[in-house]
Amino acid sequence: MTPQQVIQSAAIAALAGSRYSNYKYLYIQHKPAHSILCNEAKRKPSIGVIICQMEGVVVLKTGVNTFHGYALADLSPKVRWNIGDKVEISFPGFEGTEVKDVSTVPGIKSLSFGRKMLKPPVEDAYINEMTRQLSELRLPDGRRGLHLLSDLNYSNFTGTSSESSCVNPTLSFDVKGSKFEGKVTIELILGADTYDVHFTPSPPSSLLEDVDTNVTFLDVLDVIEQRCDSSLARVATVTILKPAKKAKVQASPVTASTL
Repeated sequence: MTPQQVIQSAAIAALAGSRYSNYKYLYIQHKPAHSILCNEAKRKPSIGVIICQMEGVVVLKTGVNTFHGYALADLSPKVRWNIGDKVEISFPGFEGTEVKDVSTVPGIKSLSFGRKMLKPPVEDAYINEMTRQLSELRLPDGRRGLHLLSDLNYSNFTGTSSESSCVNPTLSFDVKGSKFEGKVTIELILGADTYDVHFTPSPPSSLLEDVDTNVTFLDVLDVIEQRCDSSLARVATVTILKPAKKAKVQASPVTASTL
């Protein structure tokens, strides 16, 4: 069965004998949501009662005839829950809409909505373009570069200008992934229109720096994701709001020894 079919069958079973014949359902995955302004929006958490776990899908009843489904692999393994528990499930979303007050008349607000973008760390034509591309390029799962960096908890976003130092322009930032923790440096090889992506672990003395060479900019995000792995940052948090009065078959696979 597909995840959608699992949710539908759980919904039909839950509504059997009730006065509701129609239902609504969502299969929620960790992909950027979109607002009416066509910018990425932070997903709202799901609050409901766990009614079913089948074929790797957990189903919540979130209203009298509304249901949400999540892949079990997308949920945090740190929380033990049971069928019948009322829970809140939320992904660590990223708010990609930037709101600015651009009013020029005192007392009147004029709001401008746009995408959040990385800001160039130094003033340089190459750095400006590299920063713009890094913000807007997308991974196959729909995340933009800024989503990926946020999932990797990036910091210390810096750059080196080719105009002042006579070297290849670079962008650097620190990341914390499940496979790699340290500094990532994207270096534009002038004349070749390719990039070298340097990975310097933290602390630097623990391992030698590693480099992926001759990378096209379209592949830079894939290289960073494969090397660093942001999957742990994209696991949904499960909070038990009200345990079931009488625990039924346990839904989560976590054992006491792993908690």
